[in-house]
Amino acid sequence: MALITVSRQSGSRGEEITDLLARTLGLRLIDKQTLESVLVRHGVPETNVERYDEKKPGFWDLFSTERDRYYHYLKASIFETARDGNQIILGRGAPVILGEVPGVLHLRIIAPLETRVQRLMEERGCDEVHARKLVHRHDHDRSGFYHVYFNVDWDSAELYDLTFNTTKVTPEMVVSSVESLIAAPSFSDAAKHTEERLTELATAQQILTRIIFQEKIPLRFPAVEVHGGTAVISGAVTVCANVDRCSEIARAAEGIDNVESRIACVPENYDGAYM
Repeated sequence: MALITVSRQSGSRGEEITDLLARTLGLRLIDKQTLESVLVRHGVPETNVERYDEKKPGFWDLFSTERDRYYHYLKASIFETARDGNQIILGRGAPVILGEVPGVLHLRIIAPLETRVQRLMEERGCDEVHARKLVHRHDHDRSGFYHVYFNVDWDSAELYDLTFNTTKVTPEMVVSSVESLIAAPSFSDAAKHTEERLTELATAQQILTRIIFQEKIPLRFPAVEVHGGTAVISGAVTVCANVDRCSEIARAAEGIDNVESRIACVPENYDGAYM
């Protein structure tokens, strides 16, 4: 199973490289259009997909339940598509969402600012002022997207396994390097556990989906972790019966044999700290 994520700066040739990698390595390309169809299938309106896709949310969006819904289903959609294996995922926070999954190769495609501006001028047929505005806007949006949704720095080298500066490195050189990397034992051996971990993450997200969006249980600070056949649920509720209901939902999930509840039941008039 080969699984690659690609983060790219505007004008860095990231889309071209991703497309070439997909064709050369026989990988399915998961881009904006692919994920949008999955998100819409989950009930996220197309307008919300466009509104939040790789953009820094506006001030009022920070308090929007629709933003939370988009983020939740974005993670669910990436887990869902990645489980099929042999995928290359372009953008959408995939390096962070799949950051803890073994056997995934995270790439970063960059280029100097002036190079990117010149490329956009040629690609878009626009003048330098417009191209420069586009570069700065895309950088600002993607940086804000990572900061708001994942609380990480989009430019942090720690998120990526390999960064390519396309000033001198050609798309063909990137493909050659990636082919060698995914064949290396450190990745091929780890890939044996990729599907297992993706299944656990997808199951955890499915449990959260049913609790929050289907059953609409008011679970504050919700979190679900799945390891092996055990699901661990955390959070706080004001109605104690919801503690048992959350456990029942988790227990009904495929592959779950044991449920550990760390949900605190806190009355509405409670003034102390949440456990």
